[in-house]
Amino acid sequence: MNAADDRNGLTADGADAVAPELPGPRLKKSRREHNLRIEDVAGRLNLDVYVVEALESNDYRRLPEAAYIRGYLLSYIRLLGLPETLLQPFDARFRLQPPLRPTGTIAAGRRREQSWVRYISGSLIVLLVLLVGAWLVERSFHVLERLSEGQVAAAPPAQPEPAAAVAETAAPSIEQTEDAAPQDTLPPQTTAADGSAVEAAAVADDIAPTEAEPPLEVVALPQPASAELVITFRDESWVQVDDGYGRRLRSGVFSRQDWITLTGQPPFSITIGRPRNVTVIYQGEAVDLARYYGRRSPTKLTLGP
Repeated sequence: MNAADDRNGLTADGADAVAPELPGPRLKKSRREHNLRIEDVAGRLNLDVYVVEALESNDYRRLPEAAYIRGYLLSYIRLLGLPETLLQPFDARFRLQPPLRPTGTIAAGRRREQSWVRYISGSLIVLLVLLVGAWLVERSFHVLERLSEGQVAAAPPAQPEPAAAVAETAAPSIEQTEDAAPQDTLPPQTTAADGSAVEAAAVADDIAPTEAEPPLEVVALPQPASAELVITFRDESWVQVDDGYGRRLRSGVFSRQDWITLTGQPPFSITIGRPRNVTVIYQGEAVDLARYYGRRSPTKLTLGP
């Protein structure tokens, strides 16, 4: 038993034992009903002929892990127009397999990325709270200042003296002689109290009540979602992959039957030297590269939202 057999849980005898419940025979029968050759299916799915043969015979020993095999089967089922319920026996067979996990380097990068996102988000929220608090304090100070000015303007003016007292003061004395020289008549003067009351009333008229402005609303930023990308190689090709932040995830020349698994922030920017030799699976679905086979220059793709 080699490493692939142990990973998929199938040996040569095990494949025959579970073959009746897996979708391989149904796929083969439907392909013949559609008058398709194995080569036709391999070309449409961008897979090698030996991969299609392995899917139809339920022999997964030469294929990658179960998650990738499921992607191949799902693309094959959709190509033939069959119901996706055909995958239920396969899912039941491999339900105890551990889920795919990113490599240590990518996982560490994701943890650092999430830590920075949480730190920046928390800093922005604290900054917004401080700004809102400072604005509210300044606003309250201005309101109190205007209220104090209004109380000064509402103070009652000084009461005038009674009319009888004014009349007694203004009446001429009995002892005053007729020969006394008349005094010059002076114009009426305004007292300091009257002037203060007039100025306070003018200030009160100039102050207009203002409506209280609503406080700022703090909005929490959503956490970015990651996506999974799988690339398999039918023959030698150069590949370069960058994530949505512009970071280089993988770059190099890969040989036949190699495959790489990447997890990161979409959209992915992919540059492929020879599209005919490569199969790309994004989020469990194969990407159609057939239209790029005739190009002589590297092909650039963008996958993701």
